[in-house]
Amino acid sequence: MKTSLQRIKLKNQKLVSGRTLDIDLSYQIFGKPLYTAPFIWENQALRGNSNVADENGWWNCIVGERKTIYTNVYAVISFNIPGNGFDGDVTEDYQDFKTKDITNIHLIAVDSDQFFPAFEMPNCYEKLEQIFSITK
Repeated sequence: MKTSLQRIKLKNQKLVSGRTLDIDLSYQIFGKPLYTAPFIWENQALRGNSNVADENGWWNCIVGERKTIYTNVYAVISFNIPGNGFDGDVTEDYQDFKTKDITNIHLIAVDSDQFFPAFEMPNCYEKLEQIFSITK
C-alpha cells in the first residue's frame, strides 16, 4: 500500500518559543481518497513518520486491508513531525518545537483550505483549542 508524500505550506506559524516560521508539512494518505470516506487522523510518536501502512509502516499491523483500521473503508491521514527527516527536511532547531507546537501545526493543517478545499469543514480548530489551549 505505497502512497506518495504530499505537502502543505503553513505560513507564519508562531511557536511556543516565540519564533515564527513558515512550515512545509509533509503527510501521506492511506486507504480511500479524501472526500470519499470518513477519515482517521493518525498521530505519531516524535520519532515516527507518516508511513503507517505499507510493508515498512510502523502501524502496518493495525492499518491496512482487513485490519483494525480498514483502509477499504477509511482514509487515513498521517502527518510528519516538521523537520523529522522522513521527507528529506531535517531541522537543526528541533528543540524549538514543543508538543503544543506540533498539535497546533497539525490542527491548522487539517482545518486549512489547502487541505480540505472542497468542503466547508466544521471548524475543528475552535472546538479543539479549548481542550488543548492552542493559539494560532
